[in-house]
Amino acid sequence: MALQTGIELPYYPQALKPVLTRETVSRMDAAFSMRTESLVKRNMKTRVLLDQDFIQDIGTIEPLDGMKFETDPCTVEKIGYKKGKVKEPLLVCGKDKALKCGEEFKVFNYGFYRKTEKEIKIGYLYPRNSYDLMKAVVNGIYTFAKLGKYHGEKDLYTMAGLLDLDVKAMVREEYELGDITDYKRAANKLQKIEGIDLVIALVPDGMEEDGPYNPFKTIWAKANIPSQMISMKTAKLFAEEAKEGNKAKNNSRYYLHNIILGILGKTGGIPWVVKDMPGNVDCFVGLDVATIAKGIHYPACSVVFDKYGRLLGFYKPAAPQQGEKITTRILQDIFDQVIFAYEDRFGEMPKNIVIHRDGFSNEDDEWYKNYFAAKGIMYNIIEVRKNISSKLIFWQNGQIENPPMGYCVYNADKGYLVTTNMKNKKGSPNPILIEKKCGNLSMADILTQVLYLSQLHVGSTQKMRLPITTGYADKICKNREFVPEGKMDDRLFFL
Repeated sequence: MALQTGIELPYYPQALKPVLTRETVSRMDAAFSMRTESLVKRNMKTRVLLDQDFIQDIGTIEPLDGMKFETDPCTVEKIGYKKGKVKEPLLVCGKDKALKCGEEFKVFNYGFYRKTEKEIKIGYLYPRNSYDLMKAVVNGIYTFAKLGKYHGEKDLYTMAGLLDLDVKAMVREEYELGDITDYKRAANKLQKIEGIDLVIALVPDGMEEDGPYNPFKTIWAKANIPSQMISMKTAKLFAEEAKEGNKAKNNSRYYLHNIILGILGKTGGIPWVVKDMPGNVDCFVGLDVATIAKGIHYPACSVVFDKYGRLLGFYKPAAPQQGEKITTRILQDIFDQVIFAYEDRFGEMPKNIVIHRDGFSNEDDEWYKNYFAAKGIMYNIIEVRKNISSKLIFWQNGQIENPPMGYCVYNADKGYLVTTNMKNKKGSPNPILIEKKCGNLSMADILTQVLYLSQLHVGSTQKMRLPITTGYADKICKNREFVPEGKMDDRLFFL
């Protein structure tokens, strides 16, 4: 932006606040949002061309001493950053097989890095008069995960024994649609039966306030039982393909993959880990704060991972607090639990911890310093911010393109990182902002760690935009009622 001849300043579009966002439009009118999606989701080349046209339409603003905007994008070097590209990680699954990013579907051929360590005993819940749909779902899951079959035949791409599922139901229970009292009755009946490792429940599509999803999840979380919800629409797809047998299409395979990964994560299993994590780190901790109502906040839903991305456990403190700054009393509780979880797994305290704080880390710096110094633990605090308006462009052979996954711009303490692969997708990637608050890790190692952790989502072959540290902490905050509190747990109730 040129204010006067010879003086140039970078123009920061994040200073402009959007008045109407796509999220707002989708809530107001979902059908309209879908119709306009192709017009709204623009790649970076189209975005820059439209911005240049807009700037030219503005022209010179004479009342402001002839101020005008440059049409060419500002280089990152001009504002104190440099460009980089983080190499994609190799993942390791069952049989020590290496997976490239994008090849996670092959885990069903090789097996999981760590299976659930016991036979999984399941209870089933479904709407009245929908037993046949429940049966189709159960048969589909069991034959695929236990026997390696799809549509009744041995599947070339699926190994037998992915999960050890008990073929016998612990309990089968019906409930009446539209009756909230009956939802609770059915859910309470299941929680009284000892030995259930997981509940699989069919739930209707499109029922929000009056639906069974929230009562089921809340009651079973209090009973320390994870659950896997399956929509009636998905159940009908399973039933239709079961009738067609080996002539059926592969439409249900995607759903099976995600359901089985969900069951794995909710029963303590791990599909894959990172082969090599840089930075000499012993464990990662994700922190976030849930805002329940004005002035009522629940911290800090931490998620603990070792240096390979293996979950050690999550912890949701029971006590609320005022403000988003986590109190020192709750910080003490959280990090004591982190150390206990690490000691239980490895027999010693961690020597180097990396803390990922969702948003801004405004906690007591002196508390961190004193707590970790007393225990001889090195630590880094990294802020991970997802709600930013900055975009990155990528020059390739003189053309503007979407930046690839791993592309970043950074300086000594701050970086913008693209964690999503936009291949065959509409629109442009939204980078995340990563800022080092304290510690001796280099930004190159920090950016690499964040990208690697973004590739480790357990519940789906699709990846998250955030690293699983803050990504899972955020999920716990948004699903507080569905997660047990006051104890460390390695079962991912919130998936």
